Amino acid sequence: MSGLPSSETFRVYGTIKNTRLTILIDSGSTHNFLQARVAQFLNLPVETTRPLRVLIGNGSVLDCNQHCPDTQLSIQGHSFPSTFGINPSQVYNYTATPPVVASQTTNDTKAYRLAFNSTVHVVLQDTGAIAPKSLPVHLHGFNFSVVGSGVGNYDPKTNQNNFNLVDPVERNTIGVPTGGWIAFRFRADNPGVWFFHCHFEVHITGGLKMIFLVHTNKGRPSYA
Repeated sequence: MSGLPSSETFRVYGTIKNTRLTILIDSGSTHNFLQARVAQFLNLPVETTRPLRVLIGNGSVLDCNQHCPDTQLSIQGHSFPSTFGINPSQVYNYTATPPVVASQTTNDTKAYRLAFNSTVHVVLQDTGAIAPKSLPVHLHGFNFSVVGSGVGNYDPKTNQNNFNLVDPVERNTIGVPTGGWIAFRFRADNPGVWFFHCHFEVHITGGLKMIFLVHTNKGRPSYA
């Protein structure tokens, strides 16, 4: 983000501390990175990290060695705090008829924060809400290893014993079994904001989507 004008055909604006910024992909910055002069002007907290080289949309390369921790960005009137819940708000028999309260949803723009280079374990559970159905889900920015699947309710105490940790299939899109569950893992080694969603357009519109925010607080891994 640089705050400078860009293409007349498409502009996206954001705000930090009520200051309007232009979000660009072709001026030396991306929606995931902030120019140093903007951070200084807004008096944002800045911490030094290990150097991170980033290839951006116009083919240029940025060498980033600082980050602004806990800075909330608003884009097009929507804020993106990193407070997405990791567990279901209510535990029940997912593959049976759900209680009424479990069918109620809210519109939100919370992100789930992932530490750079961390290993992420995700379990997706189909439910009886409306009707059981196999759902194709897609993760942007990563391929993942499908370590397990099954029918009925996922049980972390027993199902993990049968995970395939030797030669799991690699995907970026997978179908959640009807009335069942799927488990996959990936390494969060691609910094940025990544969309995770159902591939049915009507479900995306209805809210079956989220974003992972992969930050670089811990710096880059060492491969020596």
